[in-house]
Amino acid sequence: MKVTLRNIRENLRPNQVGITKDFINFLQKNVPLVDDILINFVSKRNETITTGKHIYGSLFVFTTSRILIDILRTLAHEWAHEYQDLQKKSNPKLEVPSEPHANALAGYLVRKFIEENPEHEVEANKD
Repeated sequence: MKVTLRNIRENLRPNQVGITKDFINFLQKNVPLVDDILINFVSKRNETITTGKHIYGSLFVFTTSRILIDILRTLAHEWAHEYQDLQKKSNPKLEVPSEPHANALAGYLVRKFIEENPEHEVEANKD
């Protein structure tokens, strides 16, 4: 499984890039995906993206005027949707709750990441 990052350096501060990459590794370890994924960090909203969007194989994460912890939560939320799609693909009869499950899992993953990486907490919550 390969993760490709698009526009990360253009849309995040240099000190946020490393934390975000650490978080992506954490996500892959805790909620593993098998197919390649493209993560797009975007600076402009449109009618289809508020804070994030998932289209199978691609995640879009809005970054402008957001603190890193919110960006990471959105990334985890959209990652959860990708994982849900993987579960449905392997078991089509499986009913996976979509938004509530993605919200809960994203919150849990961000908290667990910060607990395991307390050195990132201040930067993740910085304006």
